[in-house]
Amino acid sequence: MKQISSQAFISIIQLFTDFPFKSGGKLAVLWFDEIILELPQRGILSILEYVAKKEDWDTSTFQEIRRLWIPISKYIPEYPFDINPLESKNPKLFETTLKISESDLKQQFGEEIEHHPLYLHELTWTVTGLMGSINLWLELNIQNNCSFIPHPQEHSILQELFKIATKKDQFEIFSEIMIYKMPDLNSYSWDEIISLRSHPFFDAFRLKIVELHKLLNLNESQAVQNLIDEIARKDMEEMVNMFRPSPRKSLIKAIVSNIPMPIPFLFNPYSLITSGLDVKKELEISKKYGWLYFLLDLPSTD
Repeated sequence: MKQISSQAFISIIQLFTDFPFKSGGKLAVLWFDEIILELPQRGILSILEYVAKKEDWDTSTFQEIRRLWIPISKYIPEYPFDINPLESKNPKLFETTLKISESDLKQQFGEEIEHHPLYLHELTWTVTGLMGSINLWLELNIQNNCSFIPHPQEHSILQELFKIATKKDQFEIFSEIMIYKMPDLNSYSWDEIISLRSHPFFDAFRLKIVELHKLLNLNESQAVQNLIDEIARKDMEEMVNMFRPSPRKSLIKAIVSNIPMPIPFLFNPYSLITSGLDVKKELEISKKYGWLYFLLDLPSTD
């Protein structure tokens, strides 16, 4: 089966919100094959070891998350020294970041904040951090197509610069479906999350999300859950029809299987043919409808 290979970037600003260990982090671990963190390798390992011990993770869970969480130095070896946060290949980035940072500070502390002696220091620190994270993401995209899982301030800047929020991306669709099926992801352990990722039909489900993403782009007015229900019903009907027995084939099989054969059963040509057809049908069903099995196997908090 064709594999999906996807990357996402999480900045140090988003990491400060404890994002990786909340529901959003669990969804990211399920969907992406590499989550690039704005942290050095030793920092990632220290965090993982601390949480794994605290929550008593299974060894396989620890190893899988360690494999998925990638230090930014893998793609930008000289980080943080090779990119000046206040320089950018996008000329509007500084202007946009400054405007949004000023607005956020005034909204948080009131208009009078701009007269505070530490205002410029706080503003400079905020702008530098935000521009640094977005510059890193832009640099990563030069190498590979990389998604951004942004902090709200980062999201506001990206939306204004690139209009990225006009349509749902594949990760948003996946998240919406998973949250609909599993409303309180925080109630599931990391061992359970990693177990879901290793489900035999998980890749089939991810491929179905890619297909769903294309359909939603054609019909933006339709809700994700309505469309997934519609596709599920259609695929279930098709799958049931594949299992429906054919009277003619059943009759032939009954007659032929009762004819005495002087050769061993293992070499019975009819047996080989029917077995081959069964295997072929099973593979066809797994490939086309396996995503339904994953959907049905999702745990529920009910």
